[in-house]
Amino acid sequence: MGFENLVFLWKDGGDSRKISRVNLAEGAYLYKLVHNLSAPYIVEIGTMRGGTTKLLEEANQSGVVFTVDLAPNIETSLGERAHSIVADSTKIEVNVDSVDLLFIDGNHFYEGVKADWDNWNKAVKIGGHIVFHDCYIVKKKYKTVIDLIKELKNNKTIGNNYVEQQAVASLCHLIKVG
Repeated sequence: MGFENLVFLWKDGGDSRKISRVNLAEGAYLYKLVHNLSAPYIVEIGTMRGGTTKLLEEANQSGVVFTVDLAPNIETSLGERAHSIVADSTKIEVNVDSVDLLFIDGNHFYEGVKADWDNWNKAVKIGGHIVFHDCYIVKKKYKTVIDLIKELKNNKTIGNNYVEQQAVASLCHLIKVG
């Protein structure tokens, strides 16, 4: 299925979010990223309605997608290459250097996204990708994803072990280099 066949994930094909919580530009970015990977092993943290899971599965023609959420409410049909895991993403035992793409879109509070980072970044292969959603949303009352990104830049994790890529909208894209 091509990207044009996935517009049902968004209302009127625009930025209004329907089933997928990423906007149309973010969806196109993720689709292209996944489509260009060879038989990728993908992990999505934060399933919600399953729209982004469907997008990742359709872009991924020969690999597998695992989506992890405490309480998913999947509103679209997933195929044979997508698997839903109902669990706390911070407590799953992960295999080191096994994941080609990690999409983090679960708990957006600093403590939650930091726990996902701490648990999952070791699972990403050298040359693998980590993409955060809602990265550039700033809340004055509490720390969010952007605070983790700032911390990773300040302690040189981004720069030494990960290289930041130019992404779109609220996505932050890192490639593991060491």
